[in-house]
Amino acid sequence: MKQPTYLLALLLALAASLAQSQTNLWQHSWEGVPTPDQKESAVELPPRGSSAVELPLIGSTENTVATNLLSQPLLFERNNRQVDGSVEYFAKTASGITYFFTKEGVTIALTKRSHEKEKTLAHSLKVNFVGANTEPTITAEDQTPSVTNYFRGKDQAKWFRHVPNYQKIRYTNIYDGIDLVYYGNGKKLEYDFVVHPGADPNVIRIKYEGAEEALKLLENGSVEIATSVGMMNEMKPVAYQLCRHPELVSGSEQMPKQVRHDERMGVVAQWNLCGSNELQFSLGEYDHSQTLYIDPLLYSTYIGSSHEEVAMDIAVDGDGNAYIMGYTTSPNFPTTAGAYDTSFNAARMDVFVTKLNASGAGLIFSTFLGGADDIFWGSPTLWGMSNGPYGNGVIAFDRSGNVIVAGLTDGADFPTTPGAYDEYYNGSIDIFLTKLSPSGDSLIFSTYFGGFGGEVIYKGIAIDTANDVYITGITGSFNFPVTQGAFMDDTNLPAKGFVSKFNSSVKST
Repeated sequence: MKQPTYLLALLLALAASLAQSQTNLWQHSWEGVPTPDQKESAVELPPRGSSAVELPLIGSTENTVATNLLSQPLLFERNNRQVDGSVEYFAKTASGITYFFTKEGVTIALTKRSHEKEKTLAHSLKVNFVGANTEPTITAEDQTPSVTNYFRGKDQAKWFRHVPNYQKIRYTNIYDGIDLVYYGNGKKLEYDFVVHPGADPNVIRIKYEGAEEALKLLENGSVEIATSVGMMNEMKPVAYQLCRHPELVSGSEQMPKQVRHDERMGVVAQWNLCGSNELQFSLGEYDHSQTLYIDPLLYSTYIGSSHEEVAMDIAVDGDGNAYIMGYTTSPNFPTTAGAYDTSFNAARMDVFVTKLNASGAGLIFSTFLGGADDIFWGSPTLWGMSNGPYGNGVIAFDRSGNVIVAGLTDGADFPTTPGAYDEYYNGSIDIFLTKLSPSGDSLIFSTYFGGFGGEVIYKGIAIDTANDVYITGITGSFNFPVTQGAFMDDTNLPAKGFVSKFNSSVKST
């Protein structure tokens, strides 16, 4: 009976040890945050191990546990005396940024390790809302299963257990009829102003205190904010309203069933600089009887070149990097040095796989994928059904950072790897399933999959904790591969849905 207790103690000790190693993830406190007039300094951070997070642990290695801790999305905690009493909520990131939310506004505490100066540099920005209500109601929304525990020193009275985490916080009525909602987008902080019918968005004024220089409005519509530890950006705002349309989905003529279909209607929006450190929205015409949403955009960019591109799917990792898979007819589609394939392969069309950095400002890698034969990505009909809504390509990444893409090909020379599940084209339209290395410079595996009659890849791909791959789609092949003892192995139907699981090396299903 003693062994389980011992194992539990060992796991707890391991988790605490790993939490101690994350110097920027959980170690900031209000007392260590510089005031705006300090701007740059060496700060005394609280002792390591000041807190730990309760998370589901997958696997048994220290590296896996550390990765889980570092990959957590940005979440909000209610202040229960963990930090200064004026703080209502706060949020921390693995990159050394802490956000403190008070009734007066938000303080952004930035830290950066200077190896040259052998100290941690810190900078504080205060974001205030000019003319705002002095007593807005601040509430948390969308509680998560995770909690945070703080174990500081030997005095258990200073320990805090089971502090709840939330996905959003809302400043209700920060201006009359206007709410402000903060939420995490991966590991980054994002916010929306929600302007209720009849409210005036022109009263919103955002003031930055503590910037190194005057705010700078750039040509792309974003605003640059200089700090002693690097540049911050307020991206060009996006504003929209929701136009709701009833849509008949089922039922009879006597009892039709309807749902509401929301369509975003864009509203022209841009920043205006007010003096050296204040921002205000400039908005185009909109319906004042409907709710208006103002969302400062993280980024927006084109991907492509001289001909045509179709982006089929996107995935975003915990650092905010975006993975895009699609098809291109451009021989000069942008690729990166050292990528797996930097040359256009097909007479008309190739696959592209691109990884964008978190700011959307640069390519981490970009590669072609395909053979000399055409890549098939769509047709008007297949088995009497429109192919478009089903999608023709999907992308995901596994726990090792490898990138997995699946799509359609009608080419007999699509690149496959030795020992893959199926190295040879089956005829008609085949699925391809390919795993690229994290840097996009090599194929880990690549295989055909399908039968004689043709397949469509559905908008579904998933990776489990063992890095096994799951895909879904539709097949018209009587000889589509099914496994012994499968749930359904009747291949005589004209068109069937399928779900297939491949092991992490894609040498078997």
